[in-house]
Order: sequence, then C-alpha cells, then structure tokens
Amino acid sequence: MISIRQSSAKFAPVADRSGTGVGDVGTMAQAVRTAADLGASVINISSVACVPAAPLLDDRALGAALAYAVDVKNAVVVAPAGNTDSGAQCPGQRPTSPGTPLRSWSVRPGMTTTY
Repeated sequence: MISIRQSSAKFAPVADRSGTGVGDVGTMAQAVRTAADLGASVINISSVACVPAAPLLDDRALGAALAYAVDVKNAVVVAPAGNTDSGAQCPGQRPTSPGTPLRSWSVRPGMTTTY
C-alpha cells in the first residue's frame, strides 16, 4: 500500500511559498504519476471538486497522468462520480440543455454506478 498526500502545507517543497496546503489539478496529476511510477496497481482518487460542469477546466496534465497510469503502467484508477443524495455539499452536475454531455464523459470510456 502506498499513501500519497496530494498536497500539504507541512510537506510542501521549499520553493512553494503558497503555504495553503490545498491541491489543484497539477498536484493531483503529480500524485497520480508518482503512484504509477512507484508501482501502484490500484490508484484511488478521493477528492472534492465543486465546480460547475459547463466552464472549461485545463485538466490536460491530469488526463495525461491518468492515461500514463492506466495505459503504460496498467493501473486501475478509482474515483468518485458524485453524490446523488440531498446531503451533498456540491450541487448536482446536470447538462445545461438536453443532449449536452457532462464534461469529459465522451472523451474516455468508463462505467458509473449509483450503488
């Protein structure tokens, strides 16, 4: 088992002066790549991201890291797909118009469940 913390104010590199301890898409990509390089066969991503589905997000680095982990290192990546109950802190991510797909679902094949 490998435990990698995506971000931490305590363990940040000396050159990182942000001091926030909050990660972003870039630090998530680095964590995924590091886990893959360390030989993780299953990579679990537990992260909260409350952003609307419509705005564009530059997540190319994360996409590349995930592709590397899955396609090159043969890892399985597990990530949450969202909450469906009324206790969720993030609003539901619904298309703005019928027939409009949610962000990235058509880019990479996958399977979701509400189990």
